[in-house]
Amino acid sequence: MAALVTVLDLSLGPLTGDNFVIYRSGLRWLVSDGHVCRAGEPIAFCNIGLRSSDGEIRSTAPFLREQTDFQLTLAAPMPGTLHQLPDASRGGWLDQLDRYQHWSESFIPGSLDITGGAGNQSRWRLIFSAGERMTELAEDRSGRLTGWRRIRRAWHGERSDHGTLASLGTCEQNGVFLGEQHDFSELLAASPGSLHVIHVGDENLVPAAAVLSDRMRRDAGANALLAADMTQAVLGGPVTPGPADWHYAGSALSALTRCPLSERYDLLSRQGLSPSVAVNAVVLSVNAEPKVILRHRKLGYRAYWHRFRVDTTGQAIRNWLNVSFEALSRTIDDIQTDLRELCKLLAERGVKHVLIMNALSTSGGESIFTYAPFSQALGDELPSVRMKELNLMLHDLAEETDIAIVDVDSIAAGLGAAAHLPDGVHQSGPMQDEVRGEILHILEQRDFFAPPRA
Repeated sequence: MAALVTVLDLSLGPLTGDNFVIYRSGLRWLVSDGHVCRAGEPIAFCNIGLRSSDGEIRSTAPFLREQTDFQLTLAAPMPGTLHQLPDASRGGWLDQLDRYQHWSESFIPGSLDITGGAGNQSRWRLIFSAGERMTELAEDRSGRLTGWRRIRRAWHGERSDHGTLASLGTCEQNGVFLGEQHDFSELLAASPGSLHVIHVGDENLVPAAAVLSDRMRRDAGANALLAADMTQAVLGGPVTPGPADWHYAGSALSALTRCPLSERYDLLSRQGLSPSVAVNAVVLSVNAEPKVILRHRKLGYRAYWHRFRVDTTGQAIRNWLNVSFEALSRTIDDIQTDLRELCKLLAERGVKHVLIMNALSTSGGESIFTYAPFSQALGDELPSVRMKELNLMLHDLAEETDIAIVDVDSIAAGLGAAAHLPDGVHQSGPMQDEVRGEILHILEQRDFFAPPRA
């Protein structure tokens, strides 16, 4: 006997923004008509916006710096075969700008052919995402969270009791958090509870513990002084700044004078607007802790940029770095002190969970038959020894603080580091899946997620 197939029309469902009117664009489909959907699979997305009753965006509106790219993804509530309604998408700019349609909870953009009863799931699951562009000139509306961004974030849209997790590390965290499509899909799908995740890249400033601590301590007056000093140094140098210098200076200044742990993070869900939620957990990386960082000669703040990024900028910026900063060498003990101080500052901000990813401690590229030629400490000359020392330092830090170690070293050993972590930093897809799962497991064990509702 053939299984009963039911056609389930899925509406957008209720969504309110307190005193704001919710607008949306037409839908852009992520899968084709007739696609066999998995439960929770992203199906379509649109841009949305919160405006006053007259259609204007006020300076006090939520998501103010993210209005141009505040997006909503519709996910399948259950498995089934998709049938798209032709008027769900209007094409062109009408599918990219939020200003043309009001949110209607009864609107049905598509249906699913499902096997068995429909149950009580008659609307799409909502996933929200938002991002702040590095500059409004870096506009890219080609997809979800595309373009050059200072911050990217996403969250589940059905409940309001989110745990907020911030990724503050090096490029090894990009794939773990953003996933293969750079839209957080894998992380949100695997999360055992309602999650709000924030990802801050390391392109503009590497978030070493000392650098993050200094950013957390600076107030508006200190940031203004830093900006004035940087402006004078770059403009008053021996070289006229070129386009590459200006691009670099703007992104570096933005990162130095704004701290991701002090930002305003508004959330919208089926249950309404939650303004300015706080960060509950952060994931750091020991790979963000170099042996040498920079310290400003006059103002004393610390900073660090990847050398390969400095090499691609102009002479004016390189002159600013060479003249205004001095190199600050750090021992393993210094790094431990910096991390300990950062943990203290995070706790004062209400961050309850600090996770730190350790490093790959072996190297297939080192074949050492005798240590006689090495006159200095091995950790200063051999990367694998230094990584072992950093990993041991994390265990010492865990003895005196409440940090949790994400054991990337062990995961790589289990999968095979040569195939899945060949350079010690950049991971394969399967390894990213394992590290992502380990982060969620640690958070679940630490009661980060709110208990499910009845």
